[in-house]
Amino acid sequence: MMITRSPEETTLLARNIAEKLEAGSVVALYGNLGAGKTTLAKGIISLLTDIPEDTITSPTFNYMNLYATKDQKVLCHFDLYRLKNADDFRLAGFEEYLGAPYITLLEWPERITDLLSFPHKKIVISVVDENTRSFSW
Repeated sequence: MMITRSPEETTLLARNIAEKLEAGSVVALYGNLGAGKTTLAKGIISLLTDIPEDTITSPTFNYMNLYATKDQKVLCHFDLYRLKNADDFRLAGFEEYLGAPYITLLEWPERITDLLSFPHKKIVISVVDENTRSFSW
């Protein structure tokens, strides 16, 4: 478990996570609205791509954003909040992005739980107070 007390500390945690990701990595980010899933995802994306965090947006309305990493991998960032279930994910053709050669970040992965039967990193984010977050995996 890890505690962060600011968005800046969450970005430092993102750096530690990003350094361990390789092609085929899938990171499932669990937490309530406002818990910090997007903040963590933006930190990981920024560190792997050199895109400034403040220009990265969550793909809430189009479900997925693709990014080229500094070492020529493809990073997929999903926001599945508006998705009903795994069937919708499959019908959209997104299943191919779960695994190599991609690095995949999933916000709201509980929408596709039955598709996550393979090894993946599960991170649960909990709100402790206005600025403090708890991260467990």
